[in-house]
Amino acid sequence: MISFDPGQLQRDRMYEYLSRSYWSPNIRRDVFDRQIDHSFCVGAYLTETGEQIGFARLVTDYGRFAYLADVYVLPEYQGKGIAQAMVGGLIEHDCVKTVGHWILATKDAHTLYEKFGFEATNERYMFMRKSMERWQEAVSPPTENAS
Repeated sequence: MISFDPGQLQRDRMYEYLSRSYWSPNIRRDVFDRQIDHSFCVGAYLTETGEQIGFARLVTDYGRFAYLADVYVLPEYQGKGIAQAMVGGLIEHDCVKTVGHWILATKDAHTLYEKFGFEATNERYMFMRKSMERWQEAVSPPTENAS
């Protein structure tokens, strides 16, 4: 079963998995919590026990742009269509129907994302990035009046 209810997310379980993933190793807990708080999330749960077995999130402006991130299913539950249900659920959700630009960055599961129309891009200079070494430093979250 998948759910978009943020109250169902089992953050301790999610943090345990994501802090060991290749894309966010050793992420600080407060940084992790801030990411979840400011994303549109979906969780996958065992019907019998309610145990969370998967997760995915969108970083989005709900208008033009969505970045799909942190998609995972615990290894013992992979290959059962759970990631497909979560990704499909996010893409088809009413709150992001107007989003025209979807992106993701991943080393794996390319065939999953291709099912939803994602394709590798090789255009030179299409994307640029800036990595900040300080991303794990303690910072204050933005205030309501931040400009």
